[in-house]
Amino acid sequence: MTIEIISRASRYTDRIAAIDKSGSHTYSEILNLANSIANKLLANKNDLKEERILFMVAPGHKYIATQWGIWIAGGIAVPIALSHPAEEINHIIEDTSSNKIILDPEFSDALGGLQNNIELIDTNEINISLRNNKYPEIDESRRAMIIYTSGTTNKPKGVVTTHLNIKSQITALIKSWEWVDSDHILNVLPLHHVHGIVNAMLCALWSGAICEFLPSVDPAKIWNKLSNNKITLFMAVPTMYEKLISFWNDLPEKNQKSIKKQMSYLRLMVSGSDALLPNTLRQWKTITGHVLLERYGMTEVGMALSNPLNGKRIPGFVGNPLPGVQTRICSIDFDSIQNPVSLDIEVPQGDEGELQIKGKNVFLEYWNNPEITSSNMTNDLLLCAKSRSCFKNLFFGNTRPIFAGTGSITIAAILFLFFLNSFSTCSILLNSAISVFLVKSFGTPGDEGDPKVLRPEPAFTKR
Repeated sequence: MTIEIISRASRYTDRIAAIDKSGSHTYSEILNLANSIANKLLANKNDLKEERILFMVAPGHKYIATQWGIWIAGGIAVPIALSHPAEEINHIIEDTSSNKIILDPEFSDALGGLQNNIELIDTNEINISLRNNKYPEIDESRRAMIIYTSGTTNKPKGVVTTHLNIKSQITALIKSWEWVDSDHILNVLPLHHVHGIVNAMLCALWSGAICEFLPSVDPAKIWNKLSNNKITLFMAVPTMYEKLISFWNDLPEKNQKSIKKQMSYLRLMVSGSDALLPNTLRQWKTITGHVLLERYGMTEVGMALSNPLNGKRIPGFVGNPLPGVQTRICSIDFDSIQNPVSLDIEVPQGDEGELQIKGKNVFLEYWNNPEITSSNMTNDLLLCAKSRSCFKNLFFGNTRPIFAGTGSITIAAILFLFFLNSFSTCSILLNSAISVFLVKSFGTPGDEGDPKVLRPEPAFTKR
């Protein structure tokens, strides 16, 4: 079995896949470089057999080729944040038992404090090879990627996703956000998190679209790109939208009017990874005419909930479950705020609980951590979206996390999120349709246009 996103790329060989600081690069060019990287990694082996390969590569065509080259060779891709200190990289090396790092030469100085037994592979020294190796057959159940969590209060955990998990995360967004090959996304997001890797980059490449990378978060450069009548999609975190709004407010009126005229070319703008303040949403709409699409996800599941592409988007709401995702609200024992225990029992209408998620999008495991993996999975394979470990990371003091059904209107979640070294308060409201299905009656899902939120089976085989 081949890796579907890579086999799909062969359909678009002469099309532009990526634009970065070195120029435009076709799907064919990226595939050739990916095969060369696979050849380099395999050497005399037939299959890397899920060997963990770390890589520290700037956003752009080489990043894509590195990720795909690792996958083609049968390895697990482990992206490293470009800002990670040597101590954190050493933790990832030790945790994954990796002995190879693929890197751009510009990052070699940052790796000066690494363990001595690590082979550094310079992206500039990989020769494009025309020889066609016999590459291993890669089943979708194989491990594909390990993304490390931020490790705010504890050491970062490695979230393992399979090729099937990643495919499910991609295709849910392709369907819901209606990606097409004529799309062109501006990607300013870091490529060691799901938001930048899956939502932006891999969705574009799956569709045969263009992913343009802009590593700089300079508001002037971003506005220039958004105003060039080429970009159709843009995704950012709320703080980036706030910076763009602040920059726009300081522009002369004639420049503001010029930007406004160009915004109609974009078809979708998305906000995520933190709470979007209603005032930010309103100001952005005033400037661009776009209502930002809010969604909810996490490293362990990709995106789980999303506002509609077409239809009303309500400030503070994160929408309905994406295709293939099942959700429910379950009760929690709060006897100890430091160690709340999930009871895995659906709550009665109006009671508080935790959001649980089931689907092929849900990660396989935490690398080298079976105990924490087990504590995050229920007997019917639903991930506790706010797991015990997450509670410790996200909540503090006497604050009690709540996912509550209030009548048949909303399910509210009062979260105190740790973001950019400061706590901020936000309210996440799930669409009323979820409340009806999850809290009130579940009922029978409606016709094909309605969210398919299904009651889980009474029992599933434990992973």
